[in-house]
Amino acid sequence: GDYQVIVEWTNNNTYLTRDQVGFVEFRFKLWHHTNLTAVDSYFERVAGDPLLIKVRFLDDDINESVHFASVKYNSTFGASGAMGYLGSGVYFIDIGTSSLGLGDYYFSFNTTLEFYENQTAIDLIRLKIIKQPLALEVPSAAINAMANSYAICQVNVTGAISGALIPGDANITTDWGNPYQVTNDTFGTFTLNFSTIDIPTQGVLESFTITVFANKTDYGATTGFITLIVNPIQTIADANKSIVNAYLNEVIDLKVN
Repeated sequence: GDYQVIVEWTNNNTYLTRDQVGFVEFRFKLWHHTNLTAVDSYFERVAGDPLLIKVRFLDDDINESVHFASVKYNSTFGASGAMGYLGSGVYFIDIGTSSLGLGDYYFSFNTTLEFYENQTAIDLIRLKIIKQPLALEVPSAAINAMANSYAICQVNVTGAISGALIPGDANITTDWGNPYQVTNDTFGTFTLNFSTIDIPTQGVLESFTITVFANKTDYGATTGFITLIVNPIQTIADANKSIVNAYLNEVIDLKVN
């Protein structure tokens, strides 16, 4: 806010000896530091989809919302204007995307309000226009494999809107800790080959959840989950004798293969 200070002074407290008096008046403004952040900083949309972008304007000194500031935006595709206020320090704007081509677009913002630090945030929010979102079709049932072997399955990369397979290259990765191989079978189908070397570690079957990540240029990214059950290698033990007679405290030898 805007404050006024008045200072009066004398050189002595008694009237008999007071021979100097003084008076001074000055004003000062007190302003607060601020912080501007994106509520969500990244969006993927198909051209024509609605887009609501929001930013949050906060008072850094007292950790409270800054209300009714002037918040303006501009974009790399030319759209600009003033943002509306939702409350709790959040400002918003609806963006039309129907005219946008494939690619990346960025939004920058600036704020002004008396007694508050102005903010300018360049490329704070990123918008990526894609052909359509990806969908990943993975096996619905658990896949089984033996220890020290391989587990093989197929996944399909499709369009989330069209439901059709998307041919061509896509980047497929997983979080499987052992070596694995991804083979592009073309037309949107991929074969995953997971090594089960050195598992299970306890001699009993183990279940694993594998996350599969897929992304493709102009289509965005998605994830899927595969359940893998690894069975231990079975062993058979044969003794050289099926019945053994022994006396008390006698030591006998048995051979087991």
